[in-house]
Amino acid sequence: QAKYSELANLSVPDLGPGTWGGVRALNDVGQAAGTVMPSKLIGGDLPVMWTGTAVTQIPLLPGMSTGFPASINNAGVVVGHQAAESVNGVPQEKAFQYRDGTVSELPLPAGYTWSRAVKIDDQGRVFGYAYNNNDRSRQVGVIWTDGVPSLAQSLVSPNETWRVIEANGMDASGRILVHVYDPLAVGGPALLVP
Repeated sequence: QAKYSELANLSVPDLGPGTWGGVRALNDVGQAAGTVMPSKLIGGDLPVMWTGTAVTQIPLLPGMSTGFPASINNAGVVVGHQAAESVNGVPQEKAFQYRDGTVSELPLPAGYTWSRAVKIDDQGRVFGYAYNNNDRSRQVGVIWTDGVPSLAQSLVSPNETWRVIEANGMDASGRILVHVYDPLAVGGPALLVP
């Protein structure tokens, strides 16, 4: 195994005493995405992107107070979710995409109120999930293609008893990594194989 002899520190914006940061995703061209916090005691993660060691804050969507990048592809597009204070114990979360200096909300599938993006591939497909604020048990896996959401369950035979509750990525052969729930058995990670 290679030994590393150099350390490149990633800068963190100065948001006051106790500011700290964390990297959540890295691509192959020297970019990373993560969060910074004004203080470990205060909270309030703010989304950022690094190019080399230079840092750029990712804007928050209207009404959102924190952000959590989850993935960055080799084109430098970041996805994740942003959140606001819970209302009646229900988290308010919106899947976002940050491209070329602009942040946008990924559209929801019909009938759903909140979402998270967990992965973007180099073709620009985004993987994640959506849910309703009054029934988290109806969580569904979502794949956004060219910004259009589709339910991952639509790729599955209607005769199956299990349902896809999260989509997490696709490999070169078209297999999709998902998380499933099966009321007749134990759910968990699975591959949808074409």
